[in-house]
Amino acid sequence: MWPFDKKPVGPHITAKGAQDAGPGWSLLSGYQGGGEWASADSPWTTYSASELEAAYSKCELVYACVRMIATSATEPERVLLRPGDEGPDEVLSHPILDCLQRPNEMYDGNLLIQYIVSRLLLTGKSFVLKERNRAGGLLGLWPVPTRRVSFVTGDRSQGEPLLKGYTISNSQGKPNTIVGAKDMLYLWFPDPRNVHDGLGPLQAALHSYQLDAEQQDYLIEMLTNLKVPGLSIAVPTPLSPANRAEVKASLDDQTGKGKRGKPLVIEGSDATITLHNPLADLDMPGLNMLTESRICAAFGVPPILIGARAGLEKSTYANYATARRSFWQETMVPLLKALDSALTRSLLQDEGEEGLYFETKIDGVKALQEESNITAERAARLYAGGVVTRNEARKLVGFQPDDSGNIYSEPVSAMHYSVDEEPDAQDDDEIPDESA
Repeated sequence: MWPFDKKPVGPHITAKGAQDAGPGWSLLSGYQGGGEWASADSPWTTYSASELEAAYSKCELVYACVRMIATSATEPERVLLRPGDEGPDEVLSHPILDCLQRPNEMYDGNLLIQYIVSRLLLTGKSFVLKERNRAGGLLGLWPVPTRRVSFVTGDRSQGEPLLKGYTISNSQGKPNTIVGAKDMLYLWFPDPRNVHDGLGPLQAALHSYQLDAEQQDYLIEMLTNLKVPGLSIAVPTPLSPANRAEVKASLDDQTGKGKRGKPLVIEGSDATITLHNPLADLDMPGLNMLTESRICAAFGVPPILIGARAGLEKSTYANYATARRSFWQETMVPLLKALDSALTRSLLQDEGEEGLYFETKIDGVKALQEESNITAERAARLYAGGVVTRNEARKLVGFQPDDSGNIYSEPVSAMHYSVDEEPDAQDDDEIPDESA
């Protein structure tokens, strides 16, 4: 018998159908009247900057992606350059270099870069406040959490700049701080919907992030709340309380802790036994790998590099090396160029240093050196085979052409003939007699 007032009206119940089915069915379905079923859009939520920053501590996959990118950004050396007639010249001594090496009394240069990159990845934008001395000179750099910064925009029709400055919210009831546009280093991932706001990888992967979080919540709730026996035994006739207690004690003695996995013998032709495995359906590898791969794709981190399940199933050393090169070429190089551009714009051009610029030296990165070795070997083979000139081969490996390099290499044993001619056949007397 259906345990409620009325039977269900069908496998696909509408809100109206549930209401007509009676209070029992509405209780089962969760419909209480006066509302509609949840649509596909309703479970998704939009995260604030504070919630996006907090995701770093709540999701191991997000932590791994952000951590890898942020720490990798500190690996290569960043240099200060000045354009010259024969190429750029490195500037070895400058106050801005000292400031980047020791941005404030708490941070060193590597930690500053990690803060900048981490918040950029989590929220799509990153802010660094310029601390100034009384004369207006640059004294220090302080990364500011995205959640504390809002934009002060201007009226373009009145001749005001689009971005006039920033408002920094302070804690403990202190008044907000308003700073000018040139008093803040601002780096962001472009959002096509806006001209000055940012859109980060985590924001793009929010649906997958929420799916992953819901899956973990489901697992812990099931492990905590699910009350099921390890096995069930059905007997044709009722047991007395004493017999039931005896059966339970016997089963505990045979299959309890320390005896798991031992065979169990059930006697009686009418007795049946059912083994339960309530955790069998809790592992959802398809959904798990789907969310992992999408989150990693948004951050630009191959899953194999951070030990994600989606990458480990096909992991080999060759795959790892290829993924490492891909990570540097497709994720880190563009990010480092964007960071160099932001540092140049804010710390040099906005401070009156028009002739200098920052550049990250990526040629020392091990993952990219392997690619350089492959390119060098290819250039050497092309030149040795007479396919390219020496100067063309030099350009392939990043060297400047020289005056005597417009020549081809020709193998000593090479024979030349037109495509319309056959090569000269050897004379008969030059062909060795194999029977001799």
